[in-house]
Amino acid sequence: RQMCIRDRTCSESPTEPTCNAHTSCYWDTNENLCRIKCSMRSSTQCGVDTACAWNGVSCGTKCVTSYTTEETCNSDTQCMWDSGNILCTDACKTYSTSGTCQSDSQCMWNSKGYCQMACEYGYTDATNCINAGCTFDDTRAACYTTCTGLTDLSSCTADPVCRWTSNQTCAPGCTTFTTTTTCPSTTCAWDATNSKCTESCSATTSTECLANSNCEWNGYVCKIGCEQAYSTSTTCGADTRCMWDADTTICKNACSLRKQNDCQAEPALCRYDAGNGHCVESCVRAYGSNQATCDADTSCAFNPLRMVCTSSCASQGTAESCSTKPICEWNAQSSLCKRRCMYKLDADSCTADSECKMNATGCTKRCQYQYTTSQTCSLDASCMWSVTNR
Repeated sequence: RQMCIRDRTCSESPTEPTCNAHTSCYWDTNENLCRIKCSMRSSTQCGVDTACAWNGVSCGTKCVTSYTTEETCNSDTQCMWDSGNILCTDACKTYSTSGTCQSDSQCMWNSKGYCQMACEYGYTDATNCINAGCTFDDTRAACYTTCTGLTDLSSCTADPVCRWTSNQTCAPGCTTFTTTTTCPSTTCAWDATNSKCTESCSATTSTECLANSNCEWNGYVCKIGCEQAYSTSTTCGADTRCMWDADTTICKNACSLRKQNDCQAEPALCRYDAGNGHCVESCVRAYGSNQATCDADTSCAFNPLRMVCTSSCASQGTAESCSTKPICEWNAQSSLCKRRCMYKLDADSCTADSECKMNATGCTKRCQYQYTTSQTCSLDASCMWSVTNR
């Protein structure tokens, strides 16, 4: 009888002021009507009103209708603020089953058998995050569900610190391991250059292999690149597929494994032998300052200015590449790059070139090839201008 009177009293109050004047009523701002307070209802009557919820002991107003600001919402331990939808919702701990818990994106059902705030929403510091069974990502400065707690491929691969394994389970990504000791060699590889743990190069196809920037495909297997594998000249040099670049202090792929474009991209280290279709070490790298071994290779030439072995003039196929060699010059008539007369160090090579002549000071260019005007010709005491043959 009393409950009936109260209920009718509330329903017969058409305005918010008249509604709030009754202690057993409250004004529903969403529906713009006066309702009996949830706290006045029995467990049976509680479920009738969508604005109320039974907590096992008593009936209470659902958070969404009780609070409109984050501050007031979070002040109630039975509620939590949903920043995505900008409203107050029931706290995760109020859910008693796994199904109702997981239906709320802000909640998760933990291994202890109760509902708690999802890692992404509930914790902002590493300590509380880890204590809640979550993992804290220092790079992102945020709390996330542990990789092992993610059970499907999409959610696992969506997390940058997790990886989906061949066993169809989610595991911590290689980047989460910070030392050579903790970096698991069975599934990851240590990047010595950048001092970090990376995905291993275990792909079985070139496409999958090359999708990982740390890996390279040698035609048969996928392997970690020389640059990532080694950080010292000793360890780099011990691997026949690698070579050490002293100028950049980086371990790089050996010339013999490079295709033409890759070969020509490293002129200080490699040179492309067009005749044999192979990439070989550059003359300076192969012979250094050893003139005897340099001269024995017809594709190389010893540079007396720098006292090092360089590519021969004959190996330069264009005027542009020829001009980059101080000891060479381009012959426009024959379209060939050849050694300058002054750098021909013996009489045989000097006299073999019709444009050169041998004198007491060495090999020099013949006057008719060296000067094209009477003015420049007359300045050389060993030459004279011929009006007849000009």
